[in-house]
Amino acid sequence: MGKLRISLIDCRFNSRIGVFAQERTVGNEFSVTVSVAIDAPTIQGDTAECLAISYADLHEEIKKMMAEEGQLLETKTMEIAGRLMARWPQIIEGTVKIVKISPPIAGIVGSAGVEYEF
Repeated sequence: MGKLRISLIDCRFNSRIGVFAQERTVGNEFSVTVSVAIDAPTIQGDTAECLAISYADLHEEIKKMMAEEGQLLETKTMEIAGRLMARWPQIIEGTVKIVKISPPIAGIVGSAGVEYEF
């Protein structure tokens, strides 16, 4: 028995997530990568209707979650994982990674992120 992994990679969102009030006011750019696994036998056929989870529906759930203001990326990654598992109980494992493209850290030349495996 194999696993089928469905992934969205480097989806960009402007979101109001951050510890500082300014981050929650003006927002920041984030990259979100999500990968979920289901048992391969749940897919039977070669049409979109056969898919257990569509890329578009997966993206829509992530988009809704990233539109909600928050302070911690750690919390947001776990919330996204929880919502995906609630909507699609056939998910057996996954990963949510959120990267803040330009974190407000003096002297940093790069990004900062959080990854949650479930």
